[in-house]
Amino acid sequence: MNLQMKFLLHTAVSILIALIIMSLIILKLFEMQVTASEFSNKLLDVEQLNSSLVSYQQSLENYGKNPTESNRLNTISKFNTFLVEVENSNQLQVTDERDQERIELFLKKVARITEKMQVVTEDENVTVAIQLSSIINGVINDVHILSHSLQHQYDVYSKQNNREIISLFIVSGVTLLLVASIYTYILTRKIVKPIQLLNEYSKRIADGDLEIKELELKSKDEIGQLTKSFNTMRQNLFTHVKKLQQNADELHTLANTDELTKLYNRRYFMSAVKQMEGQSFSVILFDIDNFKRINDTYGHIVGDKMIVHVATILKSVVPEECICGRFGGEEFIVLLPKAVRIEAMKQAENLRFIIEQSTVLVDEKLLSVTCSFGVADSTKTNDVLSVVQQADTGLYLAKENGKNLVEVVV
Repeated sequence: MNLQMKFLLHTAVSILIALIIMSLIILKLFEMQVTASEFSNKLLDVEQLNSSLVSYQQSLENYGKNPTESNRLNTISKFNTFLVEVENSNQLQVTDERDQERIELFLKKVARITEKMQVVTEDENVTVAIQLSSIINGVINDVHILSHSLQHQYDVYSKQNNREIISLFIVSGVTLLLVASIYTYILTRKIVKPIQLLNEYSKRIADGDLEIKELELKSKDEIGQLTKSFNTMRQNLFTHVKKLQQNADELHTLANTDELTKLYNRRYFMSAVKQMEGQSFSVILFDIDNFKRINDTYGHIVGDKMIVHVATILKSVVPEECICGRFGGEEFIVLLPKAVRIEAMKQAENLRFIIEQSTVLVDEKLLSVTCSFGVADSTKTNDVLSVVQQADTGLYLAKENGKNLVEVVV
């Protein structure tokens, strides 16, 4: 699902929740309207009952003052109308116990009125009519009290409904806002968090951190596609960087290594020696004896083979902490860190002996090879070039003294 669909879904959910809340509010309003209508009908029935009582009471007074046949018939008519309203009041539903007691008392009084009304209509007794008028005054007061009670209940109910409506609007509004906020937070988090991770990973890559892992995001929206593209870019970048590092290492090796012997070349060796300034170290400088004659006799290919042979022995004999290099042509040089002159001399003598005992196979012939060595250390000087120069002087002395020797320059 893409981001557009997610936002549309978010909107649809918000609208659905709003519709549900509006439906609940409408149902509540409808319920309140029904209840209000019932109260109104009750009040109307009571008012009509009261009106019929007043008309009936007035007709009795007229008949008591002027007992004519027409007034008697009018009284009977008003009484019948009153009985109809009484019948309607029997169907009046009230919840208050006191109102229910008032209605029961009212119906008892109606029974007495009916009994006395028979005397009035059958015996045409004016005195009873006047008495009945007085009784009805009390009944009118009871009906008025009932009407007042119902009106009070209606007012209380209206205020309660108003409070419920306000509460319902507040609760529904807060609920809608809360649900929308939570959904928006969840949706925003699903978008913002991956973007923050992408930003963090991008900064780490920019700072040179090439050890970060792939971002894991299973979303199939635009953020997921962006993450997938980032991971692909990251992998391609790491591959290119790794290749560049390999190329750089190869270039570094080529720049610092002698191609023939795979020993360090003169440039690298001299930079390594310069780093030893202020420290104790020794230098062994040696070359292959009679190398020009070997080249002239057997050719340069054999000469190169002789150089590789000596370099191989050199790498296998000297300690690992030593730095070995081809100083030029048939010359080799060894840096011995922290080694004093005696230790360097022992290493040189050991190397000279092993080389002397070795042979090189050339055209089914075994050729012997020897080397002359010059040794110097940093006891009297910390100048690395001076130490190398002293070792070169020692090499020159070894050549002058008969070759295949180790000469130490103090």
